[in-house]
Amino acid sequence: MVGVWLLLAGLAFVALPWYLPQNLTLMRSMGGVWAGPDAASGLWQVLRHGKPWLAWAVPGLLGAALAWRWPAGRVQGTLLAGGAGLSLLGLLVSAFAIGVTGWEFEGLNTALGALVSGQPGLGLGGALLLLALLMLLGAGIARLGYFRGDLFVAGAVVLSSALLLLFVAPPVAKALLGGFQDEAGQWSAAALAERLGQERVWGLGCLVGGVRCGVAWNTLFLALITSTGTTVMGTLIALLAERGHRRLAKPLNVLALYRP
Repeated sequence: MVGVWLLLAGLAFVALPWYLPQNLTLMRSMGGVWAGPDAASGLWQVLRHGKPWLAWAVPGLLGAALAWRWPAGRVQGTLLAGGAGLSLLGLLVSAFAIGVTGWEFEGLNTALGALVSGQPGLGLGGALLLLALLMLLGAGIARLGYFRGDLFVAGAVVLSSALLLLFVAPPVAKALLGGFQDEAGQWSAAALAERLGQERVWGLGCLVGGVRCGVAWNTLFLALITSTGTTVMGTLIALLAERGHRRLAKPLNVLALYRP
């Protein structure tokens, strides 16, 4: 398994387009792996197109290559987890810090100087390399004795956690932090209190002939209806399973997503 993910990571870094600019389709970008900066591979971006931060992929590849030749155990786990973790950290930090036009934060621009070029969104090569590094990280964690040494479970947990942290946590955090900012973008507790106290949140217009109630009451009503419905349905399924005909057992198990 380590060898498969190592092969995929190497292929993604060396022979697939790292970025996917808006003016290129996936098929068109495949023809420019060894050409200009728009669709070049990660390795070619480092060597020829002035993007040294992509060299963070190398520790993960080296760690996986060394671990592949090492017997399964804690040493292999350390090589896999250390190399993949370092590569993931470096690539993700650079992805958030560097945008299409250069540094995303003015402080970095002042401290480190302007970049010659920025970076567009990830293409096939970048996405596959990150996936392979996550799987190698999971394999390393499993080799260290976690998840009872199960590579599949460890990889699934690492991948699911990464997806949550990347695609769920940042938008939610941004929305929550936005509640503390006023119209001018300044931090203000009064702005939060004003938003929380709006009629759109706590209004009870639906009970007195209005069109709708506030968001808080709608959420509460939905939670009560859902919990009541599932409790009644679960009770009926349990009664049918215990007291009904045996021929109903399998359909009810499928309906309840239950496996004996």
